[in-house]
Amino acid sequence: MTKQMQRKCSIPALVCLLVLALLLCVGPAQAAGNKNSDRAETLFVYANDVNGAEVLLKAIPYATMANMAHGSVHDDKTSTYSQSYIDAMPTPTYKEGRGVSVSELLAYAQANTSVAGAAALTYSGSDKLYFTCTDGASFNSSCAVLLETERYYYPGLFEHWNPVESMVAEEYLEQVLAGGVPTEVYLATEAMGGRVRAEDAGNLGSIAEYIAANGGNVTGCLSKANLLISDEAFTLCFGQTAAELENATSTYSNVKKWVYKLRLKESNPSSITALGTVADPECVFSLTGNTLTITLNCADENASIYYSTVGGTTTAPLNLYTGPIVVENYDVTAPFDLGVQAVREGYVSSAKQIFNSADIADDPDAPNFEFKMSGSGSPEVGQPFTVGISLCADKACPLYGGEYRLRIPTAYFTLNSVSAVAAGWDYGMGNEAGDLVVTFTYLDIDGKQSLTANTELDIATLNLMPKAGGATAITVSSALITQKNTLAYQGITADNLSLTISGSAVMKGDISGDGVVNGTDAVLLARYRAGLLTLNEVQSAAADINGDGIVNGTDAVLLARYRAGLLTKL
Repeated sequence: MTKQMQRKCSIPALVCLLVLALLLCVGPAQAAGNKNSDRAETLFVYANDVNGAEVLLKAIPYATMANMAHGSVHDDKTSTYSQSYIDAMPTPTYKEGRGVSVSELLAYAQANTSVAGAAALTYSGSDKLYFTCTDGASFNSSCAVLLETERYYYPGLFEHWNPVESMVAEEYLEQVLAGGVPTEVYLATEAMGGRVRAEDAGNLGSIAEYIAANGGNVTGCLSKANLLISDEAFTLCFGQTAAELENATSTYSNVKKWVYKLRLKESNPSSITALGTVADPECVFSLTGNTLTITLNCADENASIYYSTVGGTTTAPLNLYTGPIVVENYDVTAPFDLGVQAVREGYVSSAKQIFNSADIADDPDAPNFEFKMSGSGSPEVGQPFTVGISLCADKACPLYGGEYRLRIPTAYFTLNSVSAVAAGWDYGMGNEAGDLVVTFTYLDIDGKQSLTANTELDIATLNLMPKAGGATAITVSSALITQKNTLAYQGITADNLSLTISGSAVMKGDISGDGVVNGTDAVLLARYRAGLLTLNEVQSAAADINGDGIVNGTDAVLLARYRAGLLTKL
């Protein structure tokens, strides 16, 4: 079968932050993430359908979220959410931001989706919510714990913190609890936070100077200093429960940054059904000078395509594709991965595809190449067999670099030698899952050697000894030809060589199993007959040359006559 071989590298290839916490003992489960990631430009809201498939309800752009954003006073766009935490140090920590509550987002997606049956979706009690972040972190919780538990902002925490006991001073606890301000779980479009006490700054940083500038008040100090930023959108923010405050529970790790996917899974059978699955997107990289152009498309013309941030830190598909993406001053020695996904309301999204920018589309006038293997007749157990390796192109062109890797099944062949290696080509050998791997490489940055159009360049000859009968193949693991700019050509074809080996699976006389009948086998047979050696089943079959089921002097005579040239075949 013909294989189009692609390589996600250029010719030079030839030559945490761990977070884990719970809101309550029966609370949300979480996963680790990184210190830095890409801002979520879109929030994808999904719901599991009646068959468990993840169906897209709505893709909400950052601009829409920012327009919806508010603080604790919903109809006042200038208000902010204030939230108190105890972090892992432990020390009091403050976070301030604007955003949209999770309940509002679910209601918005429900009201604005085109998915039939979405109006009947529920998000309460044992229904579950799953959050996925661009940095790979994840979080899930029942709606009862996340949305129906009373949560508060406790400004008194900062004033009455006892750093010696690492908790609110006992004599002020009731006062602090009584001063709690109800708050919501929300996704922040802009936020900022830090430790309240200057002496506890650490890596998280202290906001003591902003508190001082705010008349000693923590509440509102960050917005007053115009410090709220969108770099960590969308950040999932929680308030404290009374129990968490009383027990001085560290909850700052509950905050999750860069959320871009929210999924609802109801505890009862869902009211929606997926209409299908979106086709996987395609990607073409083209290079003109040092300008890289990225073109995306999908067979489903009603689908939207999203791609990861070019030059970003993740492959999460965050950005809506509206036309060719242009990357100026592209460095061909520093290729990058691009995550791409196609989505459509009411459908299961395509699988996320990862494309590498090293896979540059060939120029329309570029040559096409073919690596070939050709065998010398029909292979037979015990008889030498050669395989010729060659390369040809449909247009004349200089040869700058290449790689051709073959996998030879050792259950069927012994490689006796590699011969007639072409000038400029080298080869090396290795093993993969017990098979022999032979790799041929060529490198000449000056391109002194050229290929003539439609004329084969003989690269090398493999000299093999078949040792077992049956159907097998010498397979191609890699086939690469590079251009002058070190990028790999895409138009490369390489065939596996399928073979059927005739003859017995056991080579008569080859007691050692090395594919050759020689003095070593005669010694092994003599030692066996003298009682100095035990033969296994395969060795016994090879030693029983006349096939009478007994290894004796007759077999030794036949072996001697074969070695003396008096017999041509055993």
